[in-house]
Amino acid sequence: MSTAEERRAALAPRWQRRFEILDRVEGKYWSKSNELTPSEIFRMFRIFGFLLGPIYYFILGMWQKGLIFVTIAFLGVFLMSILGFDQLANYFGIFVAAICASTSTYDYYHKIQFNEQVWPFLSKRLPKVLTSLPTLVVIAIGAIALNFYDINSLSGRSCADEGVTGVVKQLAKTHYFTSNVPVFEPPGTGYRYYEMDFIRAVSSDPVVNSVVCDAVLTRPSDSNEYSVRYQVSPDEAEFGGVIIELIDLQVN
Repeated sequence: MSTAEERRAALAPRWQRRFEILDRVEGKYWSKSNELTPSEIFRMFRIFGFLLGPIYYFILGMWQKGLIFVTIAFLGVFLMSILGFDQLANYFGIFVAAICASTSTYDYYHKIQFNEQVWPFLSKRLPKVLTSLPTLVVIAIGAIALNFYDINSLSGRSCADEGVTGVVKQLAKTHYFTSNVPVFEPPGTGYRYYEMDFIRAVSSDPVVNSVVCDAVLTRPSDSNEYSVRYQVSPDEAEFGGVIIELIDLQVN
């Protein structure tokens, strides 16, 4: 195994200059950052870390820490989506990328200088098997898979199920179009000919096994697009049945 001196000697000059800055504060960047100048602090920020996020950690050979960041990013987005915080979920990846940009130089210093693979606050508190590379790979893959697992499936109902969308179209005609938009619909333009696109689940309640869905509805008799929100819940009175409630419908 190579020594810290040998690993540092193999670095590019720009990395050696960054490490010299950290040497002055004994590698304690966070607790002694007040001893650095603003320009030195700025040099610790890696723009490639921001653009590439955890991938930048992989490029630098920090596999375990990179996989932890991958897990945090995907698990955070999944949980926020489940809880209905879609706007926060959209920005969570940027938040993780900003952390990678801010900590990558510090973490790379500790990898080269001390051969650190995982942050001490984790390695001291978790069993070694949980911070091993194979385990972290499995955990990261699981976090990624959750985001490809449609939350509709968590509730056991599909927002885009043909039977569900058929009822939503009928509810839209009965409770909105008939009373609010008295437009004559000639043959071939009834609710069965309505179209629903961009169907997605926006939140799920695993306790009652229900899901709230959004979609864009269009109909042949006018050129408007309508945002429709509806909830799909199990019908306890009928095995395998569902209850569909129209929550909101408005013109885009």
